[in-house]
Amino acid sequence: RDPEDGRDPEDGRDPEDGRDPEDGRDPDDELEPTEFGLLEPVDGRLDPDEGLLEPVDGRLDPDEGLLEPDDGRLDPDEGLLEPDDGRLDPDEGLLEPVDGRLDPDEGLLEPDDGRLDPDEGLFEPDDGRLDPDEGLFEPDDGLLDP
Repeated sequence: RDPEDGRDPEDGRDPEDGRDPEDGRDPDDELEPTEFGLLEPVDGRLDPDEGLLEPVDGRLDPDEGLLEPDDGRLDPDEGLLEPDDGRLDPDEGLLEPVDGRLDPDEGLLEPDDGRLDPDEGLFEPDDGRLDPDEGLFEPDDGLLDP
């Protein structure tokens, strides 16, 4: 024993309670391991090797660190989402859908199968017309009666 503090010179533990002077824990206590990594939400298992979460509706690219969903992808150069049914215009910052386009001046959707009348504010389809008096769609093969 050390004559100054009475501790065992081999392991430095207090002879009365057996605790370690560095961390103060009892040597008989069981240690709970600390686990590092990400928890997989499907099975609740901890994956310490990957450290990347792969969601169900897409995957996380380990090289780029970007989420790539199934219905689109993140462009690493532009940082913009490019969904399959359209794209983000990096100049205007607007979503341009496949079945029409967004007018950057008006901010309105211009569909491919008709047009928006700027005076009336009504949609005029290519395969029929809107009755200006009734405001109802008149298809070529018949009239929709109110």
